Amino acid sequence: MPVRDAPDPGSPPPADPPIRRQADLDAGALQRVHTVSSVALLVVMAALWLFQGEDGGPLAMRMFDFYQKAHPRSVRDSPVRVIAVDETSLLNFGAWPWPRNYLVALQEAALRDGALAVGYDFLFSEPDRHGVRRLSQIYQGLDPGILASMARLPDLDAHFADSIASSPVVLARVGTRTDSTGRLSRRLLARQVRVEGPAEILHTYPYAFANLAELDDFASGHGLLNGPPDSDGIVRRLPLLTHTAGDPTPSFALELLRVARGVSRIRFGADGTWVQVADLRIDTEPPTILRPWLSPPLPQRYVSASTVLDGSFPPGTFKDRIVVIAPAALGLEDVVTTPLVAESYGVDVHAQAIETMLSGEWLSRTPELRRAEWLVMVLFGFAAILILPRFSLRQGVALILTAGALLTLFGAFLFVAGRMLFDPTLPIVGATLTAMVVLGKVAEETTRISLELEAQRAQLRERLQETRIAHARVDGELTAAREIQLGIVPDTGRIRNLPAHVRVDAILEPAREVGGDLYDVFMLDTRHLYFQVGDVTGKGIPAAMFMVISKALTSCTVAQRDRGLNEAISEASLRISKENPASLFVTLVAGILDTETGALELVNAGHDDPFLLRPGREPERIRCDGGPPLCFVREFEYPLDRTRLAPGDRLLLLTDGIAEARSPEGALFGNERLVRLLGSLQGACSNREVLERLRETVRAFEGGEEATDDLTALLIEYRPAVAGHTRLAQNLLQRPRHAVGPPD
Repeated sequence: MPVRDAPDPGSPPPADPPIRRQADLDAGALQRVHTVSSVALLVVMAALWLFQGEDGGPLAMRMFDFYQKAHPRSVRDSPVRVIAVDETSLLNFGAWPWPRNYLVALQEAALRDGALAVGYDFLFSEPDRHGVRRLSQIYQGLDPGILASMARLPDLDAHFADSIASSPVVLARVGTRTDSTGRLSRRLLARQVRVEGPAEILHTYPYAFANLAELDDFASGHGLLNGPPDSDGIVRRLPLLTHTAGDPTPSFALELLRVARGVSRIRFGADGTWVQVADLRIDTEPPTILRPWLSPPLPQRYVSASTVLDGSFPPGTFKDRIVVIAPAALGLEDVVTTPLVAESYGVDVHAQAIETMLSGEWLSRTPELRRAEWLVMVLFGFAAILILPRFSLRQGVALILTAGALLTLFGAFLFVAGRMLFDPTLPIVGATLTAMVVLGKVAEETTRISLELEAQRAQLRERLQETRIAHARVDGELTAAREIQLGIVPDTGRIRNLPAHVRVDAILEPAREVGGDLYDVFMLDTRHLYFQVGDVTGKGIPAAMFMVISKALTSCTVAQRDRGLNEAISEASLRISKENPASLFVTLVAGILDTETGALELVNAGHDDPFLLRPGREPERIRCDGGPPLCFVREFEYPLDRTRLAPGDRLLLLTDGIAEARSPEGALFGNERLVRLLGSLQGACSNREVLERLRETVRAFEGGEEATDDLTALLIEYRPAVAGHTRLAQNLLQRPRHAVGPPD
């Protein structure tokens, strides 16, 4: 039966160890933690999938916005110019809407300056209110001759249509989900642009709101202004193609790019991950969604319509650029919110989309990135399940925060290095929720175990108390005596003030319920270590009780430190004899080790001499003069033997239960076999490994038979880390082995 350690004599009882790590959980508790946490991870994954879908939820969008704000696109010179109908233009040229001839003037001025294409970021759904027909209806009381003259004036809408027909002009349309005026010409779409690809994958608008037919029929292109917005109303993405009113329809930005390039065909992939215009291939997200990398507001993009109409704009302003005419005056502008600014012109989003398509600086969020996010969440979740039970609550929280910071930095790195949108919030949220379940379950299990252990301790204390008071039956007495006996020997791992360079380990296994072996070890002061190993004659309860008395009296006598070790042992022998009506005696070897110098004092009272285990040498006995067992001779002056331990030496004290162990055939284990065993354990074996191997070898030799005697061993390892010990150790190794007498 393995011995359990007990506290150092004279020290307060140790506090109950806190239950906080995986080591404190038994296999069943760990299994329950892993099972509950794994189910929780699956539930969290399902909840996140339903809550935010495959593309990410509000947290992901906020994180992507943060990346754009922290690292916006840098623009030196935009390939897009916006002719803005601003407050100055309205002040100089009248209220909106303007006559069509003003728009013709803007359009032709831009084209004369070298513009590649012109687009109108508004709809012409009504006839020109400044036209002849409109004025005739307003001024019906005029002279018929004047009305006849007005009827002969050129129609402004017709003039505008002629200008559109002769120029690379793109008109806008708006997709709707309800029926409109029906101003959409499918024939025109089919003739002007050929869109090649599976239309069924595109986002669908059943209806479209278009311009006047007399204008729409002559435009070089028609682009859709709108698209499905994000749930929070922030514009982050643009569909490059939609299925509108039965036809694949390009976006306003894409159609401007097509007309500017002078081609009539747009192709897109069957999976919606790319769109091609001429030789320009644009990577998209299904179904043909573009994520423009936005730049801060760029004043150079905008030219006031007033400067264009009065001809004061610098020559070359529109050369080789795509031009968009858009309202930008208060009350007219199309205001949208982007990740960078709370209020921006809608035309600015189309302009930036054209810029990113031409420069190739769009943002990428591929299906591979989405799968990687889920994979990372699963890996981090299972890592939390397996690792967090090993740590305290504070350490677990620190690990979770560190993992979240690393994932965020990883996402930022991908954005800066490759404009890739990796959502760290998905694995962070998933792993954090799983970790909370893990920590909660661990706390529940550790609390349960703590309560069970406390209940067991309370029951044990109650049982021991009842046994001592009520003198229970023999079996109960033997059980209590064994626990008491094993409880009074010190815990070698909790020796107060033991220097770090001295290691003490021990084992004690009674042959029966109780035994007569004893050991004790404690620090006399901050420098001197006292130790003893003894064996009481006889077996059973009398020997155990006599062992308790012998241990207590010898340790207390030596602890007084008012005499030499040999004198203290002699005095202890006298004291024990007074409490010895059964005339028992005890063999004992005791010693004091100076932990600073290695000086060793020994007194041997009829016990086997201790072994010296020195690196590189065979195990040897330290021969002591010694004397008879305690209580054998009433008054005996024991001699004091002195030697010194060198750095790396180990001192082994044993009882005769090892050498006198018997095999099933009756053979003795013997000293020769013991020396060979100790020699094989020299080297890299630790103290605990030496003792365990010693115990296992003896028990294996006994072949499962009942032990004939108690087994006790005390092993002291001396490894000082003080620089001066190197020279001292060299001198000691040159002296005769185990010299007895005063140390140098």
